[in-house]
Amino acid sequence: MDIIRINPANADIYRAWGDALVSSGKNDEAITRYQKAIELTPSATDAYVGWGDALASSGKNDEAIARYQKAIELTPSSTNAYIGWGDALVSLHEYAKAIDKYRTATEKDPGSLWARTGWGQALYYLAKSKEGDTQFQEAVRINPANADIYRIWGDALVSSVKPDEAIARYQKAIELDPSSRNAYVGWGAALASLHQYAKAIDKYRTAIEKDPGSLWARTGWGQALYNLGKSNEADTQFQEAIKINPANADIYRVWGDALVSSGKNDEAIARYQKAIELDPSATDAYVGWGDALASSGKNDEATAMYQKAIELNPSSTNAYVGWGDALVSLHEYAKAIDKYRTATEKDPGSLWARTGWGQALYKLANPADGAAQFQEAVRINPANADVYRIWGEALASSGNTDEAIAKYRKALELNPTLVIASVLLKDALKNRRPSP
Repeated sequence: MDIIRINPANADIYRAWGDALVSSGKNDEAITRYQKAIELTPSATDAYVGWGDALASSGKNDEAIARYQKAIELTPSSTNAYIGWGDALVSLHEYAKAIDKYRTATEKDPGSLWARTGWGQALYYLAKSKEGDTQFQEAVRINPANADIYRIWGDALVSSVKPDEAIARYQKAIELDPSSRNAYVGWGAALASLHQYAKAIDKYRTAIEKDPGSLWARTGWGQALYNLGKSNEADTQFQEAIKINPANADIYRVWGDALVSSGKNDEAIARYQKAIELDPSATDAYVGWGDALASSGKNDEATAMYQKAIELNPSSTNAYVGWGDALVSLHEYAKAIDKYRTATEKDPGSLWARTGWGQALYKLANPADGAAQFQEAVRINPANADVYRIWGEALASSGNTDEAIAKYRKALELNPTLVIASVLLKDALKNRRPSP
């Protein structure tokens, strides 16, 4: 590069180069640039922060934290190091600890938007959405014209399965910045969670028009196509994402998730194995592999995968939920409840830990406690149709057909396009005993 030829001893050139590579998902290349920057200037705090960001982007959060700690050792006032540390802790599901880091960042820089948005997201993960909203509102007060605040707020709402509210935030982000392809990607994900796959594809397509290199628009589009039964077109989108970044393990992991949702478990496993080949620490790929095995009725093998995921990341809520689901399939209901309980301890806002726990209690002929778990899931997210649909299934399996019908109707009231709830309702009405 010409700029390096002009000034080969300037550490900031390599640090900025690393930042550009991280934004392109080329984390290993970025790390070599940060290391060069530190070689030239051992006190280069921002290079350590960037190195941490690259490691965190690769799922190596513990290693990332060590870099953020080094940055803080060099510069105790480094707001970005505290924010990065908080983000890494969120990825490890250590939400309370993450909030401590974001709080410290705001003490050092009260105007830090990203400390506020990170804090808000962590509160959402702790099922404290009102407190989370307060942090996002503070970020908006600091900079009301920043589109990314609304986009991240939308992401937090999607993660809490509140897609309608999320869409409103993405729309505001796009109003502020019509070129925000990540807002379109998020909007697509929110629509997909509502099972509105054709509309989701429109948003992903717009994101790609704005940035042809958007990996997550491609993978989201691919997932939506699988859900529409268009597997050949879906594969084309995933292949295009791989062409953009062939070393990205998450592409293969998301492809695997799409295949599992389509019942193509053997193909899904091949994708998860490729993801793990690219990134041996890919916890979610092991979780997905477990889900594929469980979907094939291989629950003992699935359990081994969930255990491996937990070995890699003891905070993996999804691994505990999957393990619980596998134990339910093995009729090990009490053991399943232990896993769901652990999942809720790690993520109090986990709907699927609550619904799984509720189902297991119904199986143990404990409908009162089962209902309490579903009520907690409803409290966390009263607008989620799937909570009511799963509650209906639990009631139907316990012979409570009339109550199940009421839950299916509620699910369809919340989401009229939820096909599975419609099918279950028809079956329940058909099988309902006539009144004497």
